[in-house]
Amino acid sequence: MKPLLWFVLLFAPLAHASTVIYLVPPTPPLSDVHTTSCSAAVFSADGTRLMGICQYTYGPTCGRYCLLAAEDYAVSWDLSGQPTLGMWCSSTTAGLVKHRTTTQNSAYSGLPCIVHYQTDTVIEVNGAPYWYAGANNVGDILVCNSYGCDVELSS
Repeated sequence: MKPLLWFVLLFAPLAHASTVIYLVPPTPPLSDVHTTSCSAAVFSADGTRLMGICQYTYGPTCGRYCLLAAEDYAVSWDLSGQPTLGMWCSSTTAGLVKHRTTTQNSAYSGLPCIVHYQTDTVIEVNGAPYWYAGANNVGDILVCNSYGCDVELSS
């Protein structure tokens, strides 16, 4: 019985392998960008695009315990993972925590302007844990981890 159990445990993940598409961050709209963090949040109504937010930190380093300035932009991705940079949604000044100012773009009315990966539901995709973010009407799944977001295609 034990050899059969080990066989099932060893080869079960291979039976459920799927195509996972990495969502490529768009080219930064700013110069002197230090880091880029993107997270997708939802599928578009027709299920053919993913909508999310990317944050770019930039500018000169500002010293110990100081956080860099940041710009947040709306982004969308097609199901092959190619991005389209959208509207600027907020800026945060450089400075110490609780001493930074965030300015929201009043013309922006899309998703909440925050890069957020974690949800309450964890699923496994090809043996790796991801936070479940959503699905479209054909069964493609949007998942995120601390490195970014991916799409698991159903077909």
